[in-house]
Amino acid sequence: MLISASLLFNFVVLTGLAMVYTGLRHHRSMPWLGIAHGLMAVAGFSLLMLAIFNGTSSKLINFAALMFFLALTGGGLLFALRERDAPPSMPLVTIHAVLALTGFGLLLAGVA
Repeated sequence: MLISASLLFNFVVLTGLAMVYTGLRHHRSMPWLGIAHGLMAVAGFSLLMLAIFNGTSSKLINFAALMFFLALTGGGLLFALRERDAPPSMPLVTIHAVLALTGFGLLLAGVA
């Protein structure tokens, strides 16, 4: 289950990078990609929590789950505060990305 969560979070990272590129390069947002990004993140977090509650966990995995939870909360805030066809606030995006990438790195370290 941890491998599945890792693969799913890999796609989340790729869609996040695509959204940042579009926001910085073209100065617009892509709400459909943001929704897909969020849904994949929730699915990956659900798989991660299932793995933790089934006993497959370590301190790295638990801390990764905390980082992902904080990143999901920040992503939900970004989605709630979005403006039509305008890129989101880059400081908030940066905080969201740092939390998520930290969680992703910890998850990969915990799986390895």
